[in-house]
Amino acid sequence: MVLLLARHQVADAKQFLDGYNGPEASAVRERYGVSNDSVWGTVQDNNDVLISHHFDTEEQANAFLQAPELKDVMETLGVVGEPKLQVFNKL
Repeated sequence: MVLLLARHQVADAKQFLDGYNGPEASAVRERYGVSNDSVWGTVQDNNDVLISHHFDTEEQANAFLQAPELKDVMETLGVVGEPKLQVFNKL
């Protein structure tokens, strides 16, 4: 199992979450094998978001990160600036 953590600022947490749970973003996650995911906001600022995505393989996680539509979806959701991305293997 592989875990991808993505942390970034969003313009509006509610707008982000509504879009994240919408059909377009959900379809991208499904297409690239996200098996479980969750969205968190820091207690100081809900617009400072941490997302976890679980994949069966590292190859799926890397394909997701390189998906051409990912950047467009992130812009639509109101992501501001560059996300911090990190991939972990289960020990």
